[in-house]
Amino acid sequence: MPNVSPLKEGVVQYARDLAFDPINRRLIMITPNREIKTSINLPPKDTLPQEFIAHLESLAPSTEQWLIVAIGMTEFKAVKEDPYQCVPFLGSLEGFVQLGHAVILFEGHTNALPEVCENADMLIIDERMIQHMKKDWLPIVLSVMRNDYIIRVKVDDAQVLGAERLVLKT
Repeated sequence: MPNVSPLKEGVVQYARDLAFDPINRRLIMITPNREIKTSINLPPKDTLPQEFIAHLESLAPSTEQWLIVAIGMTEFKAVKEDPYQCVPFLGSLEGFVQLGHAVILFEGHTNALPEVCENADMLIIDERMIQHMKKDWLPIVLSVMRNDYIIRVKVDDAQVLGAERLVLKT
């Protein structure tokens, strides 16, 4: 886990406001020093390949806007140098934004975990980050999420090997 600053009041709400902006489609990242970085405005979903849209829709249908929280590497210097190496599933996160979902990426530190995950419909976590998190991270997020839909992404050498649903609401 990188060195992480305490969560400043208003940071998460500001990130959510940006993520839910109805005009600008941007992926929002909260860095370990608690700055907010945004992607460029992403194009609409009709610019994506149909197979990719179908895959994303099978995970998070665009009929309703979801809050999707992702846990991955967010150290800004590293992400800026090679974003898809740091977050191999970044293309999927961008795709969810293009479908109309609100997406926030952060490193998963305990000091921000409950607030960032509050009322989330889905949590996507890079399995490499789990070793840096407190052992009780799962009950913490389950206690604050709207849905218990958690996907662990299996990664090796910056390649996505697959994904596993940890918890699925029945």
